Amino acid sequence: DEIVHQSSQGSGTITLGASGETITVPTGVTLDTTSATQNRPAFQAGRSGNQTLSSGASTVLAFDVSRYDIGSNYSTSTYRFTAPKAGRYFFTTSARIDNASSGGYLRCYIGVNGNSGYGGNNFSYGHVISGNNHSTDYESLSVSAVLNLSVNDYVQVFAGKHGDTASNLQGESQFSGYFLG
Repeated sequence: DEIVHQSSQGSGTITLGASGETITVPTGVTLDTTSATQNRPAFQAGRSGNQTLSSGASTVLAFDVSRYDIGSNYSTSTYRFTAPKAGRYFFTTSARIDNASSGGYLRCYIGVNGNSGYGGNNFSYGHVISGNNHSTDYESLSVSAVLNLSVNDYVQVFAGKHGDTASNLQGESQFSGYFLG
């Protein structure tokens, strides 16, 4: 059987119970939440190995392994999450960079539609920088941001190495995000 709102024939709101009440689903009943899950896109991506970051350049971080991707909106070939619907999304990344070299600085930022959002000494999409006092062996950079996206906006993570040598993004780095509403 199907519950249908009689006055609007498929559109509108159907309320089950009232505030403070509990709705019980009996044992053996299958609850299909597929559409609810697809309306809440989320993903986590990681690395299959190390990635070289050249000195003096910003590089798209190649998160090429999908750990989960609810709604199939993350691409392991373009390293982009593409918003399936407009709204606010939370993104976070953790980048471990080896061969950090104490003579330069590291920068990690979230970009939207290939743009860093940089303007007037401000990265509007989320940014972290680590200066000359970091370890010469490795550095961990984490960035989080809540972004207001339109349909088909895409989000990527970038890192830049500014100093005397190239560095490596390590395999345990990750990028994730989810729809807030």
